[in-house]
Amino acid sequence: MKSRHISHANWSINDKSEGASALVPGASGNGNWSSNQLTASGALSKDIIRNWPPITSGNNCNTTAAAAIPGTIQAEAYCAMSGTQTENTADTGGGQNVGWIDLNDWMSYRVNVPSAGSYRVSYRVASKTESGHLQLEAAGGSPTFGTLQFAPTGDWQTWTTVSHLVNLPAGTQTISLKALSAGWNLNWFRIEPNGSSSSSSSSGSSSSGSLTHIATMQAESYSYMSGVQTESTSDAGGGLNVGWIDAGDWMSYVNTPVNIPSTGTYELEFRVASQSSGGSFNFEEAGGSPVYATVNFNATGGWQTWTSVKVRVTLTAGQRKFGIKANNGGWNINWFKISKVN
Repeated sequence: MKSRHISHANWSINDKSEGASALVPGASGNGNWSSNQLTASGALSKDIIRNWPPITSGNNCNTTAAAAIPGTIQAEAYCAMSGTQTENTADTGGGQNVGWIDLNDWMSYRVNVPSAGSYRVSYRVASKTESGHLQLEAAGGSPTFGTLQFAPTGDWQTWTTVSHLVNLPAGTQTISLKALSAGWNLNWFRIEPNGSSSSSSSSGSSSSGSLTHIATMQAESYSYMSGVQTESTSDAGGGLNVGWIDAGDWMSYVNTPVNIPSTGTYELEFRVASQSSGGSFNFEEAGGSPVYATVNFNATGGWQTWTSVKVRVTLTAGQRKFGIKANNGGWNINWFKISKVN
């Protein structure tokens, strides 16, 4: 059962006169059973529990050499984990991938980030039928650097690369990948400064690729909103931008759906400004689920000092009705653009 990854349960801890009971009739109800108080199945269960391999703990990471950033980290090279297993991979380069991922499973990695700032994190993932959802966080769960969701790829060994932008602090540290959904595999992930290009397909083509413009949405053209206001913008092109954004505010564009022509990788570009705090928001399907990307960016130095931040996500074909939800306040947005990565 173990070699075939088949789960099992023992029934049960009682003293009925049956083979499935762990205790012989008349055994103590207070524990501390001697060997002659255990049935054959009870003795087997005790042996399994006593010799069960322990889940590796975060303490092991303290003595693990830190991976240099920028760099690619193999998923199976964790210093601690809970709940996952490894298997041989059919992805380019061979080796192993991590699979058998369930909700709240996690893997920790020791990394050395050269300087605080914006980084693109790319993940090599596969999923047969379920959408994958993961969270990048500091070991222990706080702070959370970002979340990312991706569509099924069609098979456990059909691989694609998805990415998002996160802000990371400088220094040697332990980061974790936490599963926010079950049913997906991970082969590797790459961390590099925002703006670097990376490989995005099993054939080795560059993730920069060519782009086909799909839609540009003016931020102020929301269908519904909560908490925000508009103002005249000094950004190129003029018009209005959305400001006075606080944590929990949102904008929904349900009345202006975007036609996504085919399932695949898309580049999202957001035109943003922040005087001093930087910004963080979820780009999601209107209503809150799924979350396609958590976008983080640094302060630009002024409310009308504009920059563009980009993130790549997997979108499924069809009419998508997008929304933006603020994770913190103190930033403005002028527009966002969606392009297909060819």
